[in-house]
Amino acid sequence: KVNTLVNTKVVPENSTVIREKKESVFGEEAEGTAEGKTLKEKMAMLQNNMKNVSKVQMKKRLSRQEQTLRSAPTLTKEERAERTKMVQAVVGRRMSQQKAITDAEAGLFDDEEEEEKEEMEDIKENEGNSEGSTIVKSQEKVKAPKPKKAPKMDINKNNNAQIFARLTDKKKEEAYRKFVKMCKTAKIFSATNNLLDDRFIEVLVEGALKPEDPLEQLILESNKIGNRGLSMLAKAIPHLKNLHTIRLRNQSVKASVPVQKLLLDAIDANENITKIGVDVTNDQNRRRMNDISMKHSEIKRKKRLAARAAK
Repeated sequence: KVNTLVNTKVVPENSTVIREKKESVFGEEAEGTAEGKTLKEKMAMLQNNMKNVSKVQMKKRLSRQEQTLRSAPTLTKEERAERTKMVQAVVGRRMSQQKAITDAEAGLFDDEEEEEKEEMEDIKENEGNSEGSTIVKSQEKVKAPKPKKAPKMDINKNNNAQIFARLTDKKKEEAYRKFVKMCKTAKIFSATNNLLDDRFIEVLVEGALKPEDPLEQLILESNKIGNRGLSMLAKAIPHLKNLHTIRLRNQSVKASVPVQKLLLDAIDANENITKIGVDVTNDQNRRRMNDISMKHSEIKRKKRLAARAAK
């Protein structure tokens, strides 16, 4: 019996196991088990069942299935039109969502692209002015150089997690370096919910976060910065003279207690920081964070009073 089942496609009459599968065209024991399955799953079931039955039996099953389909109620024109509208609405919604993501990805660094275009135009104009004889140059009117746009002081690049999730490693590295370039000249740099990781902090510490930078507020909440990134950030924080606000809450990778202590030590070393947003897991670090904020605020208040008295 085993050899017959394995080596032939004809089902023996005394086979009870495969005979139970002949209840449905799709090879299931009951008629309702094929409901809810996709067409691809149904075709896979059908092909799998065809290996276990003879051609005559398969024709009988197909004929029974055709009769079942013919006896099923058909849709009216109104019902068909209504279903078509529903499908079109779903497709249109998906296309609009995809277009919104693509537009957001294209417009993530519009400001940087405009500045690069302006720089290229200035270079071309300078090259064109340098050509020709000195006589022609003296006769021509010299164009006044275009005033360069002042760098933006307030950079908000928030809620781009969907875009960063689609980027390759190479594109992500380019995006990190563009972020760092913007942070270098900004007073407020906010990049929340962007899936920024430890590699971004490494690039940020290398290219920005210098003592002479004008950065006053650093907001990197709801990202993926872990122990390594926070440790590198802790080394740079004490040297940032203008920084007074730092927010690093809601990271998907929770920092360990020693790294939390290291970060609080770095913030404590910078007396300018008065607004602190760091996730801490124990009461000791939580009390210390509040004490640091109050201590720095008091130092700042005394400096203000001293400056007024000096005037």
